[in-house]
Amino acid sequence: MISFKERTNKEIQRRLALGWQKYWSLKDIMKGNFGIAAKKHIFESCILPVVSYGCQTWSLTAAEKRKINVWQHSVERSMTGIKKIYKIRCTEIRKKTGLRDALLTINKLKWDWTGHLMRKTDERWSLTATEWTPYNLKRRRGRQPKRWADFFRQEVGPHWTKVARDRDVWRRKWKELAADSASQ
Repeated sequence: MISFKERTNKEIQRRLALGWQKYWSLKDIMKGNFGIAAKKHIFESCILPVVSYGCQTWSLTAAEKRKINVWQHSVERSMTGIKKIYKIRCTEIRKKTGLRDALLTINKLKWDWTGHLMRKTDERWSLTATEWTPYNLKRRRGRQPKRWADFFRQEVGPHWTKVARDRDVWRRKWKELAADSASQ
């Protein structure tokens, strides 16, 4: 879904709703007396791909990242049967379930796609559209909307396209970023 007005917000809401739909279609497994390992496998192979489909094009704001985190915490609580009234922290539940972080998965998919895209040597429309900057366009006043490439500029620097063309350096940068995310 392409939306110029609300950008990725509608798509994320749609993807999270589809994730819940998939979760409840697997209710017998996810709410049943199966082990955490089986539920984890089902989540990571059936539910998370539904949510992260097409995430390579998302430019996530802090509010959208929070929505994804809240969704994952809710799924974890539901599959373990731990209610909020028990006052058990989400970090404790995450340790118990051992699920992959949805945001980290989304960022990894985006990172891999970008590296793949930047290493292409032929003239593809996807690469041309990524590197294209309109010369007449003036940005409006106030806080600017988040752009797709802002994530890479923030994590790698202004010359991220050159770094992305070197596969080994690009992978090393991801490992550093993933390690920083895991330690937080």
